[in-house]
Amino acid sequence: CMAILITLCKLFPNSKWHVMRRDTTRLEKTSIPTFHKVVPKRFLKKFVGNVAYFTNGSEIHFVPENYDRDKDLTWMDGVETNGFLLEEVQELNKKTFNKAKLRAGSHILPSMPPIYVLCTGNPSQNWSKDTFVQEPLVKDKDLDLSQWVDGDLMAPYFFKQSLMSDNPVVPEEYKKAMENLDTTTYKKFVLGD
Repeated sequence: CMAILITLCKLFPNSKWHVMRRDTTRLEKTSIPTFHKVVPKRFLKKFVGNVAYFTNGSEIHFVPENYDRDKDLTWMDGVETNGFLLEEVQELNKKTFNKAKLRAGSHILPSMPPIYVLCTGNPSQNWSKDTFVQEPLVKDKDLDLSQWVDGDLMAPYFFKQSLMSDNPVVPEEYKKAMENLDTTTYKKFVLGD
């Protein structure tokens, strides 16, 4: 998803995007290092104060949700953005997801990029499962929810499973170490069950 945002920045000059995690610590330990691993160095003009500035005027802002300190998410009220990447969405509040949908597309450009609220996450028994799995599929009463796969969600949602095995930079030693997990954890986090 980070590569998708960088590509959108390249394709749509002066566009503005926001990457969100639950707090600043998580942003600095996960999202920002991932960004620096995938961003083309010649395209990045500078990275200052958790904002990436690109050579064509586009920007990616790395912001914490901070729901515990701002339950109404008032900090998002004036945000002008073309879209969001909500990382580990299951850790965020559903109100944040809804506010992101409200603000995405508010940064007006002569050539508008598509409006996206991209989400990454892990299987969880909370609002994210209800929103992305239960609700989109509830119209088909005969559908076995345990069998959903890539592309099976109803519009406007789209699901693309991404497993550890899909990531070419994960070392083989790490993958091998995962075999020592208990069966339930292995199925959930390694096999995506």
